Amino acid sequence: DSVLAEVHIRVVKEHVARTRSPGPGGAAHDALRRSERGPRAVVGTRGEEGARAAGGGEVRRVPATKVRDVIDTTGAGDCFVAALATAWVRGDDIVSGLRYATTAAGLSIPKLGAQSSLPTHEEVQAAMVATWGEPRVR
Repeated sequence: DSVLAEVHIRVVKEHVARTRSPGPGGAAHDALRRSERGPRAVVGTRGEEGARAAGGGEVRRVPATKVRDVIDTTGAGDCFVAALATAWVRGDDIVSGLRYATTAAGLSIPKLGAQSSLPTHEEVQAAMVATWGEPRVR
């Protein structure tokens, strides 16, 4: 608990959270419970369903970016976490951070490889304009 008190965002794969709290609403409930113990937000990655963040007593959901050609999902989770950390450091709120992260991860999937598939900030911004209507939502 003392370590969790120092954590800003904790990211877990939602299928892992479901094993801890099976049943309807289990993963979201588990994330809310964990966020009360320290992290400002507990983020559950949900693959093609997007992501959700629990914190401050509520759960926020962001859909995944639509991907037509799935080539290689290797590194998509790492891309998501790096993009979320980038958004957080620059001061985005959690929903904007999730949008940035899901967009970045979605852009990495149609490319082969982990490092070579990482999108640039400019690519993510352009895709966010196409998806959300603006590059950064606060």
